[in-house]
Amino acid sequence: MANLSENMIFINTPGILSPIALRTQTSDSDVELYKQVYIQGEHNYLPRNYKPKFIIDGGANIGLTVLFFSHIYPGAKIYAVEAETSNFELLKYNTYFYQDIELFQKGIWDKDTNLIVKDIGLGKCGFIVEETRETGKDVIEAVTINTLLKQSGHQEIDILKLDIEGAEKEVFSGDCDDWLGNVGLLIIELHDRMKAGCSDAFYNAISKYDFERMVQGENVILVNKKKFPGI
Repeated sequence: MANLSENMIFINTPGILSPIALRTQTSDSDVELYKQVYIQGEHNYLPRNYKPKFIIDGGANIGLTVLFFSHIYPGAKIYAVEAETSNFELLKYNTYFYQDIELFQKGIWDKDTNLIVKDIGLGKCGFIVEETRETGKDVIEAVTINTLLKQSGHQEIDILKLDIEGAEKEVFSGDCDDWLGNVGLLIIELHDRMKAGCSDAFYNAISKYDFERMVQGENVILVNKKKFPGI
C-alpha cells in the first residue's frame, strides 16, 4: 500500500469500490485529472455495450483511467503500466481491491532494455523515460506492447490507451506489425512538444492499417471497425 501523506484527499466515486486517493500538491494536480475523467467525461464516447476482454493502459499514472475502464467494462483483464515510483505507489493504492487489474512498474518501449525515469519539470504527469546502460534502484525495465500481449494469453488488445510522454516515438518507430493490427481501439496522446517526431512515427506506423480516426480533447482515437463496433 502507498505511504500516503497528509496532502491527500479521498473522493467517493459512483461505481468505484473505494475512495480514490488524490494528491493536492502536485503541479499538474491529480484533482484536475480526476475532473477530466469523472466530471468532464473524457472517455464517455466509449460504448457501454462493448465487451472487451483485454485492455492495456500504458502510462497509467495513479489509476484514474484504469478504474474508469474497470467500472464500465467489468470482467475485462486490465494491464496498467506506470514507470514513475510515486505515481505507481498511488496506482497500487487506488486499485488495491481490483483482482482483474495487473500492475507493472515498467516503461513501454520498442525493445527489451533498461530505462531511467527523468523529471523534466512538468509535474507528476510529465515524467519521461530514457534508455540507459546503468543499473541500480532508479533503473526500471522496459516492456514492449507485444510482450504484454503475449504474456496476457489473449490474441487481441481490445483497448490500448497510451499516454507515455514521448515514448510513443520509439514504440511506433519500432516493429509494430506483431500487435498493431490486433488492436480494436487505440487511445493516444501525442507529445511532440516534449519529443519531436512523435506524430510522424505514429502516423507512419498506422498508415498501412484500416483505422478510423477521431480526436477527443488531447487524445487521438483510432477505431478498428472490424474489431471494435459501436463508436
